[in-house]
Amino acid sequence: MNRKEKEEYERKYRIWKMFLWVAGTLCVVLFLYFCRFVAFAAHVYQQNKRLQSSVVQIAQLTENIRVFYTVHGNEPIPSIQKMVEVGAIPKTLFKGDTITNPFGGPIVIKQAKTLTDKIGKIISPTFKISYQKLSHESCVSLATLNWGGKEQGLVAVAAGQVTSDGTDTALNDIDADFSTIQTAAITDNDGEKITVNAAVHYKNNVAKPGDGFMPTPFSEDAAHVACSCNEYDNCTFALNYTLFTTLRPETLLP
Repeated sequence: MNRKEKEEYERKYRIWKMFLWVAGTLCVVLFLYFCRFVAFAAHVYQQNKRLQSSVVQIAQLTENIRVFYTVHGNEPIPSIQKMVEVGAIPKTLFKGDTITNPFGGPIVIKQAKTLTDKIGKIISPTFKISYQKLSHESCVSLATLNWGGKEQGLVAVAAGQVTSDGTDTALNDIDADFSTIQTAAITDNDGEKITVNAAVHYKNNVAKPGDGFMPTPFSEDAAHVACSCNEYDNCTFALNYTLFTTLRPETLLP
């Protein structure tokens, strides 16, 4: 091999070497993007699956509580233990002693305020269900779903957080009466108490069917504000339903 041939060989070798380096780098970059895409697609799939499971789960729990009440009218809101005994709450939902939601956090079921009409006549007892330990994204997704209207017995939905002192703000706010309260002390995630206008706080965190200020479902922007856990995975989402669904919507207080 003479000098000219050797130089030509080295030139081609450098070109091929550069080509292989560029091709290898491109393959690595494409592979990383592919992995990110697969991870994102898997996350979206799991998120949608959990949302669908949540809709089914809440519908089942709501129906089971109502059926239980028709049989045990002396217990407006049955105890968790009794609901498990009669199969109203499947044992598969439990992790230890806690009912779990599809996102892995606890479910809390409590008696809520009794609805009355405009002249004070009792319309229906109500109950509330809260999903706890949600990420901000999951809370927003739940808050923007359509959970029915007054015809289905929906009274309100609320979003919030579990504060450092253990308070579920969504569960507390959803049936609270803020009409006579001007301010409220709220403990944030860092344990600091902040004073807020209670009426404004309530209006921003609770949505009601047909409400003029915050109708259900939450808009995406409103849900981002209401789901106040930010980077902490301790957002909460709550629903308030009537025990009776054969109500005329116009009889419910706004």
